[in-house]
Amino acid sequence: MDVIGKIAKPEFIGSNTVGIFISNVYAAALSIAGIVLFIMLISASLKWMSSGDDVKAKEGAMTTIINAIIGMVIIVIAWSLTVIIGQFLGIDANILGDIKIGK
Repeated sequence: MDVIGKIAKPEFIGSNTVGIFISNVYAAALSIAGIVLFIMLISASLKWMSSGDDVKAKEGAMTTIINAIIGMVIIVIAWSLTVIIGQFLGIDANILGDIKIGK
């Protein structure tokens, strides 16, 4: 006996809406991380060039550059792992483009 009746699912809720939202947030976070990385490299380079003979300022700039490069490597590894795991799980929509690994 159907007392309440049939309740239709709203059209805006799809089976992969949460996945698309997470993908968009991840892509935005990677974009922001890339912008921050670029700003860190530029500011550290300017600090290095303007330091003159100040060894302490040069060491600080070098530390910032090294940290920015380590951050870039972490960003690339995180993106690569996301794409590779998506390929193994059979997810068609890749983050930041339609890059396919393998056949």
